[in-house]
Amino acid sequence: MRDLRPAEVAARLAALAALYVPDTVDEGRARLRADRMAPAAFAADVANRLEELRALDELTQYLHAPSRATR
Repeated sequence: MRDLRPAEVAARLAALAALYVPDTVDEGRARLRADRMAPAAFAADVANRLEELRALDELTQYLHAPSRATR
C-alpha cells in the first residue's frame, strides 16, 4: 500500500498540480483525433486510468477508515 500520510498525499497532489498543463480547445480536439487514430494505445490508456482509479480508491478507503489516531 502506498504512503498515505497527509503530508505525503499533499506533496503528491502538489507535484501533480505542478505537472498539469491544460489543453486549449484546439489542442484537446487534436489529441482526441490522434487517439482515435491509434487504437493500440487504447489498452495502455485503460491500464493507466485503472491504476489512477485504484489509487483514488486506496486514498478514499484510507480517508474514510476509523480514526487513525487510535492505531
